[in-house]
Amino acid sequence: MSEVDCNVVLERLWAFLDGETDEASCRELEAHIEACLHCRNHADFERRLRAVIQAKCRDERAPLALRAALDRLLSGSQ
Repeated sequence: MSEVDCNVVLERLWAFLDGETDEASCRELEAHIEACLHCRNHADFERRLRAVIQAKCRDERAPLALRAALDRLLSGSQ
């Protein structure tokens, strides 16, 4: 089993699945997920959920008002 524990894996799982972790963290998380049935099941569920959401929302666009509000939040001006 890897050095990281299940709590660390679950905290970083979304960043890992989004490819936002550095190479060393990615290897640690992959090793843990491969060895830990609980975390592997969780990661598999998240991957399947993302695939379903992506497939179902492929042609959907957020309303203009929502996009504008998100842009303001991300830019720090509200």
